[in-house]
Amino acid sequence: MHTRELHHRLRNLFATLQSIMTLTKNSATSIDDYIERIHNRLSALNRAQQILLDTNFVTGSFAALVKDLCKTYPKVRWSGPDIILAENAMVSISLVLNELATNAAKYGALTSDKGLVKIKWTIVAVEEGPDMVKLSWSESGGAKAVSAPSLSGFGSSLIDHSITRNLRGEIDRDWAADGLQCTITFPAPDDKGYS
Repeated sequence: MHTRELHHRLRNLFATLQSIMTLTKNSATSIDDYIERIHNRLSALNRAQQILLDTNFVTGSFAALVKDLCKTYPKVRWSGPDIILAENAMVSISLVLNELATNAAKYGALTSDKGLVKIKWTIVAVEEGPDMVKLSWSESGGAKAVSAPSLSGFGSSLIDHSITRNLRGEIDRDWAADGLQCTITFPAPDDKGYS
């Protein structure tokens, strides 16, 4: 039983890696750009896998994932209750936060010494249906005003796919003058980490 489960998880991991490498190749502008993007995305994947490995490899701590992101991006502040997420949700949210942080470092708030990103999440009770996780990503103090990208690249597609398909949630982006304001909602997991 354990061997089958491990085999299944490894196949999922390799499928994710193959997808990241292929799709990143299609959107990269140079070899150096490709290497940087692959490095960042693999680091996000590694973050999620390490947290899963540190617990039981089936579920992991959302707060631990965000804390680990802050080691790479020290101007990110966060608040919210700890939520235990299943493996697929951990990987998805790790990739989403990595894409948002990478974009903030290249184009948004993290391009400036005064720039800051705040991540805040709460669990919102819903009368009918499951409770929802509401996560806000708020950038401020960037070096220049931001605007919506003219084209949707792989990073945006990865974010949208991870949220809508993997987390069964929604995302709303607002490119405010002071930085990207983003709200992500997805069903809250049960006590075993599953939505």
